[in-house]
Amino acid sequence: EMRRDLDGILTQPVVKVEEKAAAAPAALPTQARPQRPGNKSYRSPTSVAPMAQPSAKSSSSGWVWGIVGLAVLAIGGWLFFGTSRDRVVGQPPDSPHLTKAATNPTSGTSAPSPAEPVAVRAAAAKSAPPVALAKWPTDDPHFRQVGRFKFWHSEPDSSLIGSLDQLKDIEDVKQVYMGGGVKKASGVWVVLRQNGETITSEGQEKRARRNIARICPGSDECFGLIDHEGRFEAFVPDADRFPDRKPMPGLKAQDAFLGLDGSFVLTPQGGITVWGKFFDGINLPSKNLEWAEKPAPPEGRRFIAISHAESYLACQLEDQTLRLWTSSGPVELPQSMAALKFRQFETTREFLRGILDNGQAIAWKIGEPNFRTLGGLSQADSLHAANGRHAVYYLTSEGRPRFVFDGPGIASVLDPVLPHIYGARSDLISVRVHWNGVIRKRFAWVLWFDSEPKPVAPPVPTAPSSHAADGISLFDGKSLDGWKLRGTPSAFKVDDGTIMSSNEGASLFYVGTSGKIPQFHDFDLRMQVKMGDASNSGVWIHAQLGETRNVIGLEADIVAKGHARRQKTGSLYEAKHIYVSHVADNTWFEYRIVVKGKEVVIYIDGREVNRWEEPADYQPPPKGLRQKLISGTIGLQSINGNVWFKDIRLVLPEDAD
Repeated sequence: EMRRDLDGILTQPVVKVEEKAAAAPAALPTQARPQRPGNKSYRSPTSVAPMAQPSAKSSSSGWVWGIVGLAVLAIGGWLFFGTSRDRVVGQPPDSPHLTKAATNPTSGTSAPSPAEPVAVRAAAAKSAPPVALAKWPTDDPHFRQVGRFKFWHSEPDSSLIGSLDQLKDIEDVKQVYMGGGVKKASGVWVVLRQNGETITSEGQEKRARRNIARICPGSDECFGLIDHEGRFEAFVPDADRFPDRKPMPGLKAQDAFLGLDGSFVLTPQGGITVWGKFFDGINLPSKNLEWAEKPAPPEGRRFIAISHAESYLACQLEDQTLRLWTSSGPVELPQSMAALKFRQFETTREFLRGILDNGQAIAWKIGEPNFRTLGGLSQADSLHAANGRHAVYYLTSEGRPRFVFDGPGIASVLDPVLPHIYGARSDLISVRVHWNGVIRKRFAWVLWFDSEPKPVAPPVPTAPSSHAADGISLFDGKSLDGWKLRGTPSAFKVDDGTIMSSNEGASLFYVGTSGKIPQFHDFDLRMQVKMGDASNSGVWIHAQLGETRNVIGLEADIVAKGHARRQKTGSLYEAKHIYVSHVADNTWFEYRIVVKGKEVVIYIDGREVNRWEEPADYQPPPKGLRQKLISGTIGLQSINGNVWFKDIRLVLPEDAD
């Protein structure tokens, strides 16, 4: 953009020095000119003080030096703005990228950062997706589509293309992962199916596994797998040649990040296990820098989440605040950040970035006195690491990625694919950016399972039937008639026309008044729900009540933002979890659960947030609360805090009993 401005300056008619400054053509309209840090505008031509009239002898050379000066200023401005350290790509062109750090995000007071980078509007305007989704190209060698999987690579001759044929008929996808190449530009991909099986670009015989619950990211081609019992397996290149890349045998994990020089695992007990050259006791500054201290939670406390990068490690405590480590030891967060509650967070070589509990995206240049909020990302859905070093991306509520980079040169490599991504879900898309220092070239990959969201809700029967079109009311607003309690008697009560759960363990099941517990299979369940602070509850579906207090069924979670559990409202316990809060605490919302055949779909305020289809060969966890989707009744759960339920209605198919 600055180069085009310079061309315009050099080709416009020359205005002699003795003419009025106001008559000189401006390089940019005043309101469109780039802004310096601190939002200090450039002075307009009309604000320039009157100049002394030059002599006739100097007038001819004066305008030449004037043009040279403008050219120098334009080039200097281009260099300054073109190498800014923190970029947001894929942002609407009329949105500010970065605003000053909020000392108090709730009050709106600001504290400027002395080294605050300036956004690059040109990169964002060029990469901003159009309003409508562009079709996935079929005649471009960089783009491939196999079944519902969409693959893009910055190099058209990617060796991964042939391996994609394995995905042609795969529909039950739980998670996808894309890793970048170490010595080559090929990369590696991994797909986790709903039945716990993995498929990889290296073939079934090499890395295929069963009973897997989660894929953990890493740098380069590294990744990890955690099974349903918490057992952890690491995949790191050349681990046989370099034993320090191997974890200890029998390790269990909640989450992990794998690197060539250092790896981190969050254990089920809330501690951190580390290994690699960073922690081998040998300090070789020319090759790797030994960490001065191994990260650990404060005494008596536990971590619930970690970041996914190799240079810094951010860990989250139960109260959702963060602790940060570098190779030099713990890093003290600015006072303005110390008490902030994070929904998600990631680190790169220079920045800690995150989504706050209120949905605002922020960035902190590590070591600076304050953080910044990212304009246009006040309600980001999720945050993801793009390579563990210098790139992350946010997913908006529309499923569009917004990339943020530490340095220059990354934005352009992703430009061709950004307009084609829309409706992506956080676990079903993976984007990687890799720098090959040997050939000095940047590569990028996208692997996306396009789940093609179905209509917001299936049609509700409208013809006359034994059930009203708006469903059966399960709660009369006055009593718990037709409901049966399992657990602490005081766990549920009627409160001002609602059913309120308390901070005690129990479940309340709908049993009707016929004396026979109803067995619902296909249905559309709707209710109004409000979550209190730090509350944890749920809705039972297909619940079967045993003779004792034991219950099995499928639970749709209700978890407040402020609760320590990572799984949030809309998760299906032990089946498919989501980690983003789609509703605020202490606010009423419609919770809707639709069951049809072997598929369960969950909506919050009319928006689909989770969809799970039971695999044909599915076997519930042996010691869990789950059963297969057969039939059962409806129930409410009480675990922590207060949750209120009202307007509970059930719509059944025409032929239901």
